Amino acid sequence: MDQVPKLPRPLRPLLPALESPDVTAGAQRHFTLPRKRTLIKGACQTCRKRKVKSRKEEDVHDIVRRIRRGDSTRAILQQLRDGDLLLQMSLVPQSWCRYSFPLAREMPLFLNARDNPYLNSLIYKETMEYPDVRATNENNKAPTYFNRLIQYHLPYHAAKFVDPRLSSGNMIHWTSVSVTGALFSELLQMYFLYEYPIFPFLHMDSFLEDLVTSRRQFCSSLLVNAVLAAGCQGYAKIANRTEFWNPRTLQYQFSAEARRLWDMEADSPSLTTIQAGLIMSLTCNVNGVDKAGWSYLVRATAMANRLQIFEDLLDTTRRRIRDARALTSWSLFLWQSMHYFNLINWLMEPFTVPETTYTGGEATGASSFQAVEETVPEALVINAKISLETVFRLYYMRHGFEIFDPLMLQFHSFVGFMALKELSDGREKPPGLVKALQSTLALATLGLRDQGKNSYLGDTIFRILRDMAASKHALPANEIIAMSKEDEDTKAEIAEHINSQFPINVVSIADDPEPHRVESLISQYKEIELDNQSDRSEMGCSPRDC
Repeated sequence: MDQVPKLPRPLRPLLPALESPDVTAGAQRHFTLPRKRTLIKGACQTCRKRKVKSRKEEDVHDIVRRIRRGDSTRAILQQLRDGDLLLQMSLVPQSWCRYSFPLAREMPLFLNARDNPYLNSLIYKETMEYPDVRATNENNKAPTYFNRLIQYHLPYHAAKFVDPRLSSGNMIHWTSVSVTGALFSELLQMYFLYEYPIFPFLHMDSFLEDLVTSRRQFCSSLLVNAVLAAGCQGYAKIANRTEFWNPRTLQYQFSAEARRLWDMEADSPSLTTIQAGLIMSLTCNVNGVDKAGWSYLVRATAMANRLQIFEDLLDTTRRRIRDARALTSWSLFLWQSMHYFNLINWLMEPFTVPETTYTGGEATGASSFQAVEETVPEALVINAKISLETVFRLYYMRHGFEIFDPLMLQFHSFVGFMALKELSDGREKPPGLVKALQSTLALATLGLRDQGKNSYLGDTIFRILRDMAASKHALPANEIIAMSKEDEDTKAEIAEHINSQFPINVVSIADDPEPHRVESLISQYKEIELDNQSDRSEMGCSPRDC
């Protein structure tokens, strides 16, 4: 008898789940999914303490071998803390940078004055305080915050000038000097990175557009050679870039070509010729031949008056032309005013136009000048010096003095000779104040030494200040030796090549600038060198080494 096959047992029917009492009819139900665990590439230290057994056997054996070998406890702990490659990959490299002062490592106490406006500034806070890296990593807004303040954390020499127009290979035809396209672009980058932000004699966008397209409205061979000669000042790959008289240097070759074109175009003024004259004037000044620089400035100003770039243009003039003329006119005015401040005697003949008598009320005048009358002039000078040195030190702490900065020459000279004058005035001072003034003098002297690698005037002022400090024993002997150079052969060249009326060692408006001009100090510099030869032998170095 055949057996009937057994059917599979039917599954138990599933009934719908009971509605919860708080759910109304027709409403959609929402289910909350469990929160997804965040994936972390590197474990924190707390997790590592709890999961000791998770360490690999190879790591354990390595630790045991180190203990048996007799390694120090510090070395073993450092290996445990820093030897994890996975953890090292999760770390962010530190981009914060700060330079240290000579002699005294911290800010002088006399700069912590109550009226010092820079103590509460953002630049002071971001420069003086060390960043908390752990708090930065935990803060979600940290990347945005630090990107916004990156100029306060990185030195200026870490910046790069990036412009796609400089990668064009069709530019070297502007100069007859034999250079490669890469060197041509690098010299342009040096100019726009170091000199142009301070003295923008030309409109950068208009110049670069015409440079790559071979147009001659805002670009010319004269202007290009002047720019390239100026770019050589801050190009660290050129060893003897301060020897502007040396025919083998690039700056001499570009300057010679620019002078040749300048003589050809002097009778036909144009905007590019004016811009080239201003750049050549600045190049002459930073190399200690400001008499030649003054002649370029005078001729450029005469051309500007002939072209009427100081006058208002019609509304129909193109915006590109208006912007280029306006920028050049204001830059010319700035550069000319600095020349007049340093070189021109202000006590001239009175104007023929009679003065206009002020007819305002006495109450207005009294209210306007009340604060000035109640303020002691000596206190104003002290506060100004404190503010100047605070900014001077903040600049050094963040950026250093190695990069080429033509404007800083004046501040190095002023701060250095001001500190030297206070140290050698013969008055008794507390030891802390003497050390702070010596730190200021050493800092300014080191800054002039660094600038002397980029400009001949900086090298000249550095040698004068250094030897004056040595003759007056204003600095320790080891600091004088540390700041000395080996290339003392240039001392004979200074008197031959320097032709400068730039005043240095002028720290008061009442000082007569004539005996403090560079040319006048050159003769004193030779006498100081003769007096210091005996001092150098006592320091333990020969004249050649010091």
